[in-house]
Amino acid sequence: MKKVLLFLLLIIIAFPVFSSYTLESLEALMMLNSTEILKQDEVITQAELDLKDAKANYSPQISATLAGIYMVNPIIGDIYISANDIYQALHDTNIKIYDGMKNTLYMASLDITQPIFTWGKVSNAVKLYENILEIRNIEKSSIHSQKSVELEGYLAAVYYLSEILNEIDDALILADSLLEISRNGVESGVVLETDYLEQSLEKTQLEVQKKNIENNLSSVLGSIMDLTGLEKLSAEDISYTPDESEFSILALLDRNSLKAKATSISNDNMKMASLAESSSELAVKIAKGSMYGKPDLALQVQLGYGGQLFPFLEQNWQKEDSWQLNFTIGLSTTLWDGGKILNNVKRSESQLRSASLDKENAKKEIESALDDAFSSFDLAMLNRRYYMDLDELYSKQLEILENNEMEGYSSSAEVLEKKVQIITNRISLANENLNALTSTLTIKYLTGIDLSNL
Repeated sequence: MKKVLLFLLLIIIAFPVFSSYTLESLEALMMLNSTEILKQDEVITQAELDLKDAKANYSPQISATLAGIYMVNPIIGDIYISANDIYQALHDTNIKIYDGMKNTLYMASLDITQPIFTWGKVSNAVKLYENILEIRNIEKSSIHSQKSVELEGYLAAVYYLSEILNEIDDALILADSLLEISRNGVESGVVLETDYLEQSLEKTQLEVQKKNIENNLSSVLGSIMDLTGLEKLSAEDISYTPDESEFSILALLDRNSLKAKATSISNDNMKMASLAESSSELAVKIAKGSMYGKPDLALQVQLGYGGQLFPFLEQNWQKEDSWQLNFTIGLSTTLWDGGKILNNVKRSESQLRSASLDKENAKKEIESALDDAFSSFDLAMLNRRYYMDLDELYSKQLEILENNEMEGYSSSAEVLEKKVQIITNRISLANENLNALTSTLTIKYLTGIDLSNL
């Protein structure tokens, strides 16, 4: 049913725009095709079945047995008594008083066992498996959130890498023009050949940089295809623009409040760690419920039938049958098993201590990851501010050079060099925008905040 709904959602979101994929449509495809998410659905199904098994222990256990025996030599044969014992007139005459057993014997039984008191083992087992099911559902939500952040990060990379490629293409065009001017200058003797070679190397460096960016872009597109199940995808197929306004919003938020939110019980990772600790506590209770001398109390009802004639099908079966109905209250406990129960209790207590430590480690890991993300974000924002200021400076310098060129005070080469400088700076700015966005997505994932609503 969930897959059908996702498929319908994909049709609604994706197909009206045949020329491009949005974040929403790609996310819908991811939900349909991600092997990790699909596998988690099966994990949840197994947890649901485990919970049903645990709840089944509340119900009575009913078993039935039906057997038919054919005896070649029946145990009891014909039985006679002497007539002299009854009537003196009948000398040496035996009177048959029983025809002996038939060759067939039928038996049936119905046993019903209902647990009454188990020292909390059944109820605690149900609670434990309820915790496990909740953990599995949270895991799916966490995987979905993680993959969504990963997908948006890839889309941002496609956007900025494509932007960088466009800038490099513009820079290469300018580099060709500069090389042409330098070549003419070398031939006329006004430009040194070393200057020309230096400019040629700068162009080669741009070409190498372009090839690296193209390889990175191809790798990112491949990752998106792996996430979504698409077999073919290009940068032109994607319609996504990062929301850079979130940078300034995030920069103003209180870091301590965000850290507290990230490590609160509302965080998926912390919630799973708490549920794991609670499950370990229940496991200890279950183990102690099986301690020596703690008897389980159960009611057993047994209905049985035995006879040589098959019920309802053979005549006079009522005269031959033997039935019974028994009610039994039973106590069962282990007095000693070599210490295995004690070991199981100690093992459960050790697992509880490990779960508590895991909870503390989860908190520390979240805090550490958040600190790293904030550090990366702060550095990216500083560099971003620097390159934006530099772009403003270069743009004003270019304006002056272009005016001077018109008045004959600057050369075309100087104007082209400044344009290349501006493009190179914008490439650096695009890289810092990508770094800032990656850090922002990480912080949003760890804290669960929605910057669009702030």
